[in-house]
Amino acid sequence: MVIKTDVLIIGGGPAGSYLARYLVRNGFNGDVMLIDKKSVIYAPIICGELLPSEDLLKPWINRDLYNVLLTTLRETLRREFIVNEIRWLRLVINNRDIARMPFRTYVIDKAAMIRNIIEDVINGGAKVHFGATAIKCAVKGDGYECLVHDKDGGEYVINARALIGADAYPSIVDLSLGITKGFRAEDLIIATSTRARGKYLDDEAVIVMDRG
Repeated sequence: MVIKTDVLIIGGGPAGSYLARYLVRNGFNGDVMLIDKKSVIYAPIICGELLPSEDLLKPWINRDLYNVLLTTLRETLRREFIVNEIRWLRLVINNRDIARMPFRTYVIDKAAMIRNIIEDVINGGAKVHFGATAIKCAVKGDGYECLVHDKDGGEYVINARALIGADAYPSIVDLSLGITKGFRAEDLIIATSTRARGKYLDDEAVIVMDRG
């Protein structure tokens, strides 16, 4: 089976879902399809559950990028997605308190936020398929062709005029098309996530750096 679309976005995380919503909300004249290998919208979450407040990054980045981030925050971050508001950051290195500084950020329920974006994408007319894994992609004529396996064992091909790789490392789009030369082992950081649900009064985040 061959499916045709104008834009194929591989990866339904923050980048892929937001881009899909941006396209359907801003008058893109074409079909948009979003696929993700996860079977559940949107789980599991590995990292990235801390978002900056509007003014935190303003002194450090150029105005154009700041305006993009500001628009993204205002369109995406709702009160019900905020788990906790952080006002201070404490840095501990080798069991020593090094510094405490103002650090206005939000701990968010990332899964709930992305599910909300994807609901907007579906309501905007885009096609969304979770449990669909892109196996390989290639240039095909003036566009691209991707072989996809779904969670039920089916297999099909998607032809697209534009292909977006929002599938993080190791991106199948990157690997298939040779966009970069990949990463070395020393370039990567292993991330794990542990959660504790509940009501917390603390407004301080702590970063601990310790070889032990």
